[in-house]
Amino acid sequence: MFYKFSFSMLTLLAVLSFSLSACSDDDSSLSGPGGTSVDYRVASIDSLEDCKPELENERAYIEDDSTWRVCKSYKADTLIKWTWRRHLNINGELYLVGYVPAGTYDCNVYDCVTTEYLNPNVTYGEFLDTRDNKVYKTVYIGEQLWMAQNLAYTQGNDSLTGANSYDTDSTKKGYYYQAGYNCPYGWTNPSRDDFTKLVQFTGDTTLSALKTANGDWKNSENYTNPFGFSLVETCDMTYLTDAQVEEFRRDWGLSTSQWSATCGGTYLWLESHNSYYWWYVEVNEFEQNYEYYTDVNKKKYKTLRCIALNYY
Repeated sequence: MFYKFSFSMLTLLAVLSFSLSACSDDDSSLSGPGGTSVDYRVASIDSLEDCKPELENERAYIEDDSTWRVCKSYKADTLIKWTWRRHLNINGELYLVGYVPAGTYDCNVYDCVTTEYLNPNVTYGEFLDTRDNKVYKTVYIGEQLWMAQNLAYTQGNDSLTGANSYDTDSTKKGYYYQAGYNCPYGWTNPSRDDFTKLVQFTGDTTLSALKTANGDWKNSENYTNPFGFSLVETCDMTYLTDAQVEEFRRDWGLSTSQWSATCGGTYLWLESHNSYYWWYVEVNEFEQNYEYYTDVNKKKYKTLRCIALNYY
């Protein structure tokens, strides 16, 4: 009897010891690099269970791409959807990648886009474009996360194929682009629906509420930029062929450069319409309205304001 009891006790102690050891291993695995606590630590995002309401705000560390994720909801049309959104770890706190606290990135180290025309009374976030180390301010307006500045990423020195800053203050107005998806990872060209929702949220179809006071607008003294979107006046640029330049000289007696510009508002690229045409929005300063148009995607240059993807 004594031996049976001792053997049973030893067996029980061994089981308890193994269980405690397993729990200890699990606890230690539920943290990412630096000891930041998480609810899940998995090899790949495919190993995570689907994000759903009961998991909201739970945190995960993904080993194969070294990313932090948080289960968050977002609105898609009239539906509420759920996804594991990418976050950055800053001193143990997780922040949405496109909306880390302002001042996170040292402007002595990174190339911070000018903030002189933003609204100092608005709480902005920041985003680092790792393609060129430029730092943009970002702003939530309703349920949308926007860059608060036009994109200023250089696609190349060839003005026919890349970004350029002809006829503009590129530090304030960004670069001009041919039609295309030039936004950084996690961001994209807004759709017409995105831009319409933005205007509807402000309740101002003249877009006065989205314009910045020192953005070269005709009536800039009337603009207070309450939402921090900070829309500036830009132009619609067209690259002229040598034949077109000669035509201007011959038929009109004009000495012109390779560039023609239409100004008096803002012209922003939107989504593609088909393989040849792209949508853009024109914010007309004189008529105080906005309209959607299509344009060809070659030798036409406009500015670009990026919006964050919901699943980023």
